[in-house]
Amino acid sequence: FHDGAFVEVLHGRKHFALLPPSAEVMANISEQIKGLSMFHWHLEERPALERAGLLGDLRECALQPGELLYSPDGWHHGVVNL
Repeated sequence: FHDGAFVEVLHGRKHFALLPPSAEVMANISEQIKGLSMFHWHLEERPALERAGLLGDLRECALQPGELLYSPDGWHHGVVNL
């Protein structure tokens, strides 16, 4: 994570997945993501976390060209270019 940030998409689309600083599941995700792209994490690891009910705090959106997203200070995020 990092300080708060604005992200703007100029062309293409981006999928954002965000978790608050208090999300305990981040320990799992940090271990799972090693050696995987964010795209492959969504395909291979995320389904098991969803079935276990561990992603209740997950917030997602897809940004289109010209849209802006603010990611608050301390929030964890993952991005996939669509």
